[in-house]
Amino acid sequence: MNSPPLSQRTNAALLRLRHASKPLEFGQILKELLDHDEGLEKVAEIIERRIDNGGYVLSEQLALLVSRTKSASLYTKSREQLFANDWELLTLYKGRYPDSAIEEKLCDRLYQTSSDDAEPRRHFIIDAMREVGSEHVLPTLEAILFDLKPTVRIKQILADAMKVPDDEHPQEFGHPLLYQLEASSRAKFLESVALAIDAIRRRNITAEKADAEDAQSDALRQVDDTNNAQRAKEQVIRYLDDDPLLAVMLMRIGAEALAKDLYRHLGHEEKGKPARKMMLDELLKPVKDSDAPEVLKLIMQALQLFGNFAAHHQGEQSKYLTRDIASAVLALYEQAQAIYGEWSKLQR
Repeated sequence: MNSPPLSQRTNAALLRLRHASKPLEFGQILKELLDHDEGLEKVAEIIERRIDNGGYVLSEQLALLVSRTKSASLYTKSREQLFANDWELLTLYKGRYPDSAIEEKLCDRLYQTSSDDAEPRRHFIIDAMREVGSEHVLPTLEAILFDLKPTVRIKQILADAMKVPDDEHPQEFGHPLLYQLEASSRAKFLESVALAIDAIRRRNITAEKADAEDAQSDALRQVDDTNNAQRAKEQVIRYLDDDPLLAVMLMRIGAEALAKDLYRHLGHEEKGKPARKMMLDELLKPVKDSDAPEVLKLIMQALQLFGNFAAHHQGEQSKYLTRDIASAVLALYEQAQAIYGEWSKLQR
């Protein structure tokens, strides 16, 4: 199949790019072509010749071009340059360039920077993994979650211990605000890690089911969400003794999966917003007005409240969320699964 003819503007830009001799001029023309996203295969050919002749191309522009064209030959010639910069790797990763080494390198970088609360890369990497990550990143994410969760409390304890006597001498007793900010930053990062784990598992299950039975994709999504809710429970049991705060956070993730299945079961997805794009708060709004069991609605609201508490920094109040409390919340979670399972079968 022939490609559609290029616009006069693109043809002119390609000619100027081919004959550009000054680096600044070359970069400006390349930016123009990337912005208009037309004729990029021909752009890749010009870039390859430039590299062959010893010319230099900005890494940012190279990464964008490779991620959009998926040009294997250009990637091969520029791979060493692109791997020298994590930001360019992120561009390739989010563009789903098919090289597993990209994900492996980002996994290593995430693990190396995970405990540095001032490092911005870890947030960008985890967001990218939540969006496109494969199951191969899960061991790294789970290790980070396990290793760093206790340190949030340590930082908070340090912040609480350094009480500032007055506003006029805020540094006489250390830097409690610094520890407070670090604890908050780490808690938010770990919440992102937990959400990424859930998203990757859900995406993998969906892909596996869709490949096997593509004609029944709607039903499979429902199965996926109930499976996600069950897997969340298994993770809760794993962390219940050592980290009740994390266990409650994971129950909120499971409750969201259960709510998505309930949202679909009630028929709201047929003419409304897709459940996969909704968060727990939004999912529970139509549930409140439904004919679902009232006890189930109350339990879901309780799981939301406890989950929100666990997912956000609460200072010294977090110490009251003990294993006994988490066990009680787990009992509610299990009842929600049981009630929903029994009620949904009767509705079919």
